Amino acid sequence: VTITSLKPSTRYFFQTQSLDELRDYSAEAAYSATYNLTTLPAPSISNVQVSNITLDSADITYDTTNAATNKIKFGQTLDYDSEYEDPTGSYTTKHTISLTDLDDSSTYHFKLFGIDVDGNSLISDDYVFDTLPRPIISNLGYQADIAGPNFVMEVNWQTNVPTSSSAIVKVGGQDREISSSEMTTNHEVRISGLENDEIYQFYVFGSDQFGNVAQSEISQMQTPMDTRPPKISKMIIETSNVGLNREDKAQIAVSWETDEPATSFVEYAEGLNGNQYTNKTVEDKALTTKHLVVISELIPSKPYHLRVVSADKANNIGRSEDSTAITGEVPKSVLQLILKTLGNTFGWLSKLVGFGL
Repeated sequence: VTITSLKPSTRYFFQTQSLDELRDYSAEAAYSATYNLTTLPAPSISNVQVSNITLDSADITYDTTNAATNKIKFGQTLDYDSEYEDPTGSYTTKHTISLTDLDDSSTYHFKLFGIDVDGNSLISDDYVFDTLPRPIISNLGYQADIAGPNFVMEVNWQTNVPTSSSAIVKVGGQDREISSSEMTTNHEVRISGLENDEIYQFYVFGSDQFGNVAQSEISQMQTPMDTRPPKISKMIIETSNVGLNREDKAQIAVSWETDEPATSFVEYAEGLNGNQYTNKTVEDKALTTKHLVVISELIPSKPYHLRVVSADKANNIGRSEDSTAITGEVPKSVLQLILKTLGNTFGWLSKLVGFGL
């Protein structure tokens, strides 16, 4: 006797009965003792795993309790508008299905189907996975950092997933690349060595951990005008009478530094602090960061006020604060000392001094 339509994983109790035609006993007396059985578990699908997810593919593995065929229905909705079935129709308990040609940044639903060796149908629950998002660049912009002596262009952008950071700038017909391997969604690249008030073409790109590349369109940036004057520091003033051909003249040596290459000259005038500078030295047009200017033909033992001046390549002029220096007394020659002594002793010799003797 074959009994059908039983429930899986269920315990059943049963008796058997056999009757002959010429029986002289009741039918109730022909029952056997009570026996029981438990039906086997229903064939099932388990251990469903989704791995190796990329922008457009994914691998699905699962197990079945009995050897069975495999089939999958999948799609971006519960309509499961696509399907794949193993064309070999082979039976196994370990199953692998590779899905390809998927859309990136999308959610997929899928169900698994199969028929085991006993003809039982298998069907899974609904499962979901997301394909990887394609890296996308957004909010691309730039600004100039003019805090230092040489401006720096800061290029900024964002990505929807962590990527590396690279920028390509065309300088003099050549591509200059600035890169960082740090994986981030907020990107900043600093570009130096550009000319002021110029237009440059540039684009940015980056790769995520799977090697997927995002790249922007080619854009333009305009560097700012250089309006920052050189910053003057380490100013030193020394008075000296050494090396002069005339013994009745003094000199002042002034040295200083600038934080960018610049020219140099000194404005000065006799007297203490003031706003007027009646004289200036010849400008040294060499662009350098270390400067030295000597002011000669000065009157000994006189106060002078002065300031140093430096102009950068863009002719931005930096000036120091006003400073004061007093020239030293010029040494007298031996003849001048003798004549002065005699003049103090014999008044008539002062006339000789008047004749330049």
